[in-house]
Amino acid sequence: MPAGRRARPEGVDWRLRRCRSTGRRGRYDDALAENERGLLASQRHGFLLSQRIELEVRVGRQASALKVYEELHEQSRMRHVPQTVLASALASIDRVEEAVECFERAYREHDSIVNWNNWACLPIAFSRDARFPAVMKRIGLKPGRSFAAPD
Repeated sequence: MPAGRRARPEGVDWRLRRCRSTGRRGRYDDALAENERGLLASQRHGFLLSQRIELEVRVGRQASALKVYEELHEQSRMRHVPQTVLASALASIDRVEEAVECFERAYREHDSIVNWNNWACLPIAFSRDARFPAVMKRIGLKPGRSFAAPD
């Protein structure tokens, strides 16, 4: 590799961040393409599936989002999918009560991913329902800008 150039990281976390970054700027086609590359490279990792659901909703493809959610739900029957990931997926498809239950369960189970939820591209439901930021406050974090104003 030429001097001054770094290897391009291809891990799940890198894909999540890159996709979030393009999605935040409204470049959903680019974000969907990046997400698809990540899904292929990661054997359809749950974090990326959850992100895919939110992206599909944001571009108006609800039926596609529901299909991806079914895939994620099926994965959760076969292997561990963190409750925080399920909460995000459920919030994306507007199943808010179930999403809150998963988020609360993640808190009770000390799911370390709960504290990652101050990122910018959360499902819209997180900005409308005060129960989500209430969990963040219980773990001692100030809810980020994607959350509803806490009580």
